[in-house]
Amino acid sequence: MVGGWRGTEFWGSAKALHATVEFMRYSGSRDFQELVSHVHDLRPRSAVLLASWGSYDDALWWATAYLSAYEVIGDAKYLESGRGIFDHVFSVAWDSSVCSGGLWWSSKRAYKNAITNELALYASAWLFLLSRDKKYLHSAETIWRWFNRSGMINPHKLVNDGLDTDCCTNNGELTWTYNQGVIL
Repeated sequence: MVGGWRGTEFWGSAKALHATVEFMRYSGSRDFQELVSHVHDLRPRSAVLLASWGSYDDALWWATAYLSAYEVIGDAKYLESGRGIFDHVFSVAWDSSVCSGGLWWSSKRAYKNAITNELALYASAWLFLLSRDKKYLHSAETIWRWFNRSGMINPHKLVNDGLDTDCCTNNGELTWTYNQGVIL
C-alpha cells in the first residue's frame, strides 16, 4: 500500500483523500474525519516530499488534498502541510533559466509539463485565498503568466501535456482530460 489506499499509486492516494474530503464537504457528513486525520498523520508533509521521489506533481496532489481538508475540517495542520508542500516544490522546481520559467515535472529537471504547473497555480491561488498572504498571489500570477505564454495551450485552446525544453515549444503530446479540468 503506497500512500494510504491499497492498489493505488502515491498520487492516486492523494486523489482518494481529496475525494473523501469533498464528499464530506458536499454531504455534510463528518464520518470520515478520523480517516482523513489518520492518513495525514501517516503522510505528513515531510513524508509526502520523500515519497514523491522528486515527482513534483505527485506532491502537489497531496498539497491540494490537504488544503481541501483544511477548508472542510478546519484543523490548521492541514493548512500547514499544504503550505509546506507547495513552498518546497515551488522553491526547488521553478526555473526561469529554461523556457523563461515554469516548474519542472521532477527533480531530474528534464521536462516541463502542464499538470505540475497547473497544480502549482491551483495550490498557490488557494493558499492566497486561505491565508491572504500576498506571496501566494504573486506566485499564482507568475505561474499563470508563464503558463499562458508557454505554448502548452494549443491553437484549439486545449492544454497539451508539456513542452519540448530543447526549443521551448508545445511538444504536441496528448491533451489529457485532467490537464483540461485542473486549469478550469
